[in-house]
Amino acid sequence: MAQAMCVADKELAASYLQQCVNDVMRLTSIGTIQHAVDLYDKACRRLTVCAFGDYDAAIQSCRCRRGFWGDNCTDMCSTAVTGRACNDRGQCERATGRCVCQSRWMSVTVPFDKLTRRTSLVAADYPCNRCTTHWHGVDCNTAADGTATKWYTGVVTGSYVTTLDGASFEVVMPGSFQLLQTDDVSVQVLFVPCNDTYRCRQLVEVSVRSRRALVSIQNNAGQLTGVSRGSTGWIALPREGKTTIRDMSVEWKPDNVIRITVTSGVEFVVAIIQKHLMFGAKISQTAIKGPLSGLLGNANGDWKDDVNYGVRNGTTGERHPATDDDVIDAQLSTLYITRNMAPLNANASHLSHDHAKRTMSGGGHMLHMNGTFLHFASVDSNKSMMELSVSFWLKVYPMFGEQNLTSQRQTVFVINMTDGDLLLGVSNSQWHVLWGDDGDFSTDIDVTFDTWLYVTLGWDGRQGGLLTVLIAGGDVNQTARHSRSGVHAYRPVRVTSISFGAPSQSLAFDLDFFTMWTYSRPENTIKEHLYVYTDDYVPDLLAAVLFDEGHGQVVKMVVHDTITVPFDQPQPRYVHGNLYGDNEATSTASTWLPCDIPGLSLPLSSDLSLDTSSQTVIETCIARLHSNEAIRQNAADLSAVSQFYLEACVKDVSRNGTATMTETAYTFYVQGVKDVDPCSLRGYLDFCVDGPPTPEPPRNPTLLHIWVPIVAVVGVAALVLVVIGVCRARSVLGARRHRHRHRHRHRHASTESQPGDLDSSYRMSEFSYDQRGHLMRRY
Repeated sequence: MAQAMCVADKELAASYLQQCVNDVMRLTSIGTIQHAVDLYDKACRRLTVCAFGDYDAAIQSCRCRRGFWGDNCTDMCSTAVTGRACNDRGQCERATGRCVCQSRWMSVTVPFDKLTRRTSLVAADYPCNRCTTHWHGVDCNTAADGTATKWYTGVVTGSYVTTLDGASFEVVMPGSFQLLQTDDVSVQVLFVPCNDTYRCRQLVEVSVRSRRALVSIQNNAGQLTGVSRGSTGWIALPREGKTTIRDMSVEWKPDNVIRITVTSGVEFVVAIIQKHLMFGAKISQTAIKGPLSGLLGNANGDWKDDVNYGVRNGTTGERHPATDDDVIDAQLSTLYITRNMAPLNANASHLSHDHAKRTMSGGGHMLHMNGTFLHFASVDSNKSMMELSVSFWLKVYPMFGEQNLTSQRQTVFVINMTDGDLLLGVSNSQWHVLWGDDGDFSTDIDVTFDTWLYVTLGWDGRQGGLLTVLIAGGDVNQTARHSRSGVHAYRPVRVTSISFGAPSQSLAFDLDFFTMWTYSRPENTIKEHLYVYTDDYVPDLLAAVLFDEGHGQVVKMVVHDTITVPFDQPQPRYVHGNLYGDNEATSTASTWLPCDIPGLSLPLSSDLSLDTSSQTVIETCIARLHSNEAIRQNAADLSAVSQFYLEACVKDVSRNGTATMTETAYTFYVQGVKDVDPCSLRGYLDFCVDGPPTPEPPRNPTLLHIWVPIVAVVGVAALVLVVIGVCRARSVLGARRHRHRHRHRHRHASTESQPGDLDSSYRMSEFSYDQRGHLMRRY
């Protein structure tokens, strides 16, 4: 039956036969048609069992290739208008054909508790072609809920940015950027590649400048360091308590947290969380004076203009204004933001980090070699090849002037093989190739200093042809080439070790992204794959070195040469190279620097795929982000930003094994926009670290019931006594006045009384004196 099906499909059989022949010829130096037919027969039997997949003996069923499902992998998954299964934004369930979409492509709002479920999220025929609710852009990579806020709150941690108006996205391009600019304050930040991966960015410096003060906060090997700019240079900040620097207040809190206040209602937080730097900004709606700009947006309540950089003319490159809706519907994407985020001009920077004024590209790290060499001693490939290509990025510098490169050969790299070593170097200011007993010959290509070159050497042993191609600055129009025939013809080779540079030579160079292939790549293929950057297996890739460690003296090479089952891809193995020098001092001369290859912009890790991500990690992150009840309740209408930080958490746990950094940034954001009581968040940053205000002691209501009437009675009685005393005193005083008046008038009555003085005679006859001389009334 198997043979009948294979013979019936002659076109398919011919293609498999040709593939088998190609594989055999590349795997061994001598291949036979019979061997190819045997391999074809095995593949044909597998094809009849799993039409578009591979049979897995462990589970005794087919593992379908992408886009197919069913017991025999013969059914196609749902497709969008592009015709691609699940729009390339999801995975197809083998049993049902349902697309399990990536988290940003689910069309509907997906609550946290459903992000761990693989079924019942969308309709069976939905092909993952619309953004999840509150995710925006042509690639659904910008999250914005559009909810009202109590404070304008922005957060930056790792490569994740949330603007003051609530737009969340990832920063792809490393470098120096203006984060926030007002009339009173400027905040600048520096992003660099993470160590050991190009798929990550880290924040390493935050610089805050007011009208009269300048403060720089850096991540120094996982510790927070802070300095202020004085008249004589940089001055270290006290590591505890509050410091006033002219018009800026800096308070160093416990656990590596610094709060900076410039004006009332504008507050910044810089902290180290799990050895990573985080920045947060809180601005009250009444504190903004004048225009506000920068990566964190303009704090006007509209997130759309935070990501509207206009539209560039495809011919002139000039930027023209565009409406927010036009940008979001047709332009907005990670690539759009990356291309329009303008790095700081070196003259406008007030950052102090060593890398602050470097030009960076969207790669990871590169290796700067200065009188040292890198050696991979145990490549020992089991592939015997009749074709070979090597490619890498290179920028060379003369250490002691160009005149020192006129005679002695300077080595760039050497491939040690079983039949002679292949060397590329510089001599007499030209590129030279040396291969064993084939001799040393010039390529006639002049050396260009301080310019990135994409260098490729390609060899076809059947014709003995050697092709040297150098592409300057990533511009395919600036290509130099040299070809030579009769080089190492009909002599299979096998690679044993590889090295770069050499000690005690006068040539320094930057090095990045090395690949080795099992065939001689033609020039058009070289140009097409100029920026293909991966160490994952692709057909015919033998080995790759990404140079993204960023630290240390050990460099990793991935080798793909172990094939256990025909038609299966090789299993990777890892070879470690070591950096060496003449002595300890020169061995440290090799320096890791952020990559600055022009035009290189590599994607960061993709959005969360529920089909491939660990459900345990997702559940852990959900629990961590909503572990605080106040945060969980207040984030109910923040579905997009919650999902954004959930994805960030999953990636951080995968890289660093911890969710603390993302959890802290998310908590800071929710607290700010919802004005959550800080004392309900004790344990995050410095929230409520000094405790809430001490309340007055409560009064006993029983004692109050007894004492209030008593106090009232006593008060009334005292008031009565005061009134009586006042009245008596007034009475006595009045009597004394009358007595004095009577004495005076009685003494002069006979001589001074006038006729008609009735009033005086009446008053005097009304009173008399007693024996003590006191005036008394007569009755």
